[in-house]
Amino acid sequence: PISFAGNPELKPPPMSPPPPIQPTSDSPSGVGNSATGAIAGGVAAGAALLFAAPAIALAWWRRRKPQDHFFDVPAEEDPEVHLGQLKRFSLRELQVATDSFSNKNILGRGGFGKVYKGRLADGTLVAVKRLKEERTQGGELQFQTEVEMISMAVHRNLLRLRGFCMTPTERLLVYPFMVNGSVASCLRERSENQPPL
Repeated sequence: PISFAGNPELKPPPMSPPPPIQPTSDSPSGVGNSATGAIAGGVAAGAALLFAAPAIALAWWRRRKPQDHFFDVPAEEDPEVHLGQLKRFSLRELQVATDSFSNKNILGRGGFGKVYKGRLADGTLVAVKRLKEERTQGGELQFQTEVEMISMAVHRNLLRLRGFCMTPTERLLVYPFMVNGSVASCLRERSENQPPL
């Protein structure tokens, strides 16, 4: 074992007690404490204001902003009911437009259902997306919410949803008909002598 005994060079010097603290004569008793308290109070008030101001501004902004309330769409009997700017079509109206969803009017098929070409009573051409039936609890409310969300998607490269139809057995979305077809069909069916899109 290593021992430091007998070697005065390796021993630490003896500890002496710390010198007594002398009161300063610059400030009277208690003034330093009140300055520290004022600084701490100012910092706490500033931090509280830093967090409270944005919360108050957000609450004020929400109260001033007009609220968009989702409303319950009445039953199928009233085909003129609109959800926002969307028309609620009757199932009969879309059956007539698509010739009872005839196979000759199928424009495309996808994971969510088939798309049919249709002509409304006023002569307008439309594409009717007939969604596959998936019975889920709360399905009507979920469909209405999805319709509302789709209707808010506005972009120059997206088709704007024109309307919808909802019955206990059917969920349909109505879009304007585009003569040139879908982007997918243009990409797949383009011949080699056609210029790229």
